[in-house]
Amino acid sequence: MKTKISNHQLFALAANFAIGDTIIASSSSVVALAQQDAWIAALITPLIGLPFIWLYCYLGKLYSEKTLIDMIESAFGKWFGWITSAVFVTSICLLSAGQVVSYIGNFMQNEYMTETPLYALNLLLIVALVVGLLYGLEVIARSAEVFLVLVVILMMFALALNLKNINVDNLLPIFEEGIEPTLKGTLSSS
Repeated sequence: MKTKISNHQLFALAANFAIGDTIIASSSSVVALAQQDAWIAALITPLIGLPFIWLYCYLGKLYSEKTLIDMIESAFGKWFGWITSAVFVTSICLLSAGQVVSYIGNFMQNEYMTETPLYALNLLLIVALVVGLLYGLEVIARSAEVFLVLVVILMMFALALNLKNINVDNLLPIFEEGIEPTLKGTLSSS
């Protein structure tokens, strides 16, 4: 039996990942590169991502009955496509999953549970991920829909509470170090 999730559930999964990645991992690297102009890099980054979204949608319509791995094999041939798929899946599963667990564990330890050992937080997160995987992708996708609503509400609440702290003078001077650091920050986050 094939697992099916709706477009809305896929959007919720991708949006939750993008929001979490932006808050926990990407923002610090963008600020380190673009410094005071990080806000400009944050505005430019979605514009760079739009052609990729268009490409993914186009490929999804063109190969609507195929998985990503099948698409790669169709594009590159059986053997080279299989090797490319294996490298892609391995890098996503092994490297990115480990990084995400590490980022979340470090964030939780630094911000909330300062006395808790990092390995305990990482182990707890891994157990939660394994339980979610045992229940299947459909359950994870449905929970992502619920969490997306909560995340958006919390972000709006945080934004509303911080409105009084906004100081437009902090945005100036623009491009003090030139445009190169801003472009580097943009590329690091896209």
